[in-house]
Amino acid sequence: MSPHTSGSDGWVPSVVEGRHAIRVVIADDHELYRRGTEALMDSEDDLEIVAEASTASDAVGAALTHRPDVVLLEVRLGGQSGIDACTAIKMGSPQTKVLVLTASAEEADLFKSLMVGASGYLLKSLPADQILDAVRLVHSGEVVVPPPMARHLVAEFARLASRTTDDVAQERTRTLSEREVEVLTWITRGKPNREIAVLMTVSENTVKNHVRNIMSKLQVSSRTEAAMHAVRENLVASA
Repeated sequence: MSPHTSGSDGWVPSVVEGRHAIRVVIADDHELYRRGTEALMDSEDDLEIVAEASTASDAVGAALTHRPDVVLLEVRLGGQSGIDACTAIKMGSPQTKVLVLTASAEEADLFKSLMVGASGYLLKSLPADQILDAVRLVHSGEVVVPPPMARHLVAEFARLASRTTDDVAQERTRTLSEREVEVLTWITRGKPNREIAVLMTVSENTVKNHVRNIMSKLQVSSRTEAAMHAVRENLVASA
């Protein structure tokens, strides 16, 4: 690792073979882990540690003072929230990438970290070379999540997508009038328009208008789809 030198803002980036080294802040409340990470990066010419922190507030201060390329951030810092620190860092120094490097395999920590702007989430149990590669990847604009945790992420996105779809379906359902729900009930029982008109003592044209409105509101293209929606959403009473 090339040495840093002071400048007008406190730091001037090291240059490695014509390019700037990746400037890193390490934020972890375990001194031995910080020392180990520092020793690891000292052997890499393209990585430079510009500051260390042991608390969330110190991590934010270091990030805003040194404007590093990457902050390696433990999600829990001596009783303080690394997630809150990530939020503050991204607000104060948007160009800084935050890579969560933590002992926490909790899904909630993973989701919250990515939601507030972290570019990656790694477990400390990963091999050293993977951690170094992850620093380089997030610096280049990639998002890094190991496969075991990525599965949790995919499952959560699928759950959220399903919930969103259900919410949309319920919203469409709420737009139906009482008469339209009555017509839809008869549709699910296989009744044609003419018979529905007799049962409801209205004209067949009125029933046709109700059917058109139902299909439009539910965003379906056939009576069958409308009936399937009604059954799936428990919209109509059983026959």
